[in-house]
Amino acid sequence: MGRRRRGFTLIELIVVITIIGILASAVVIYAPRWVKAARYRRAQSDIQTIEQQVQAFRMDYGRYPESLEELVNPPENPTMPGQVDPYLPKMRLDPWGREYVYTVEGGRVIFISYGEDGGEGGGDVISNVARTEEGGY
Repeated sequence: MGRRRRGFTLIELIVVITIIGILASAVVIYAPRWVKAARYRRAQSDIQTIEQQVQAFRMDYGRYPESLEELVNPPENPTMPGQVDPYLPKMRLDPWGREYVYTVEGGRVIFISYGEDGGEGGGDVISNVARTEEGGY
């Protein structure tokens, strides 16, 4: 009578290890791209959220906030007595750990994250306005 062996053969183990190696190498190759893309999407989402809160602030106070800090610590509103809830629970930083640039130009609110390199001239600038042909906003 033949004995039944339990377990894997050497060939089966080599095939499984090879498949795991291929999958691991794909993750190592593509993970930085996925992380970079996720950071850009998060910056875009943050800008949309902050822009909505700035508009809510404007509706409540009749003016744009002087800085984003006013969204976290809003001033007392004489037209709405009582506790004023913050528009943002805390100051948001972009995915690279820097503050978003906030300005109001010609009645238009502009938010900018200078991306990974942190420089104005970089190609990785994220904003709520489209670039002009001259490279400005």
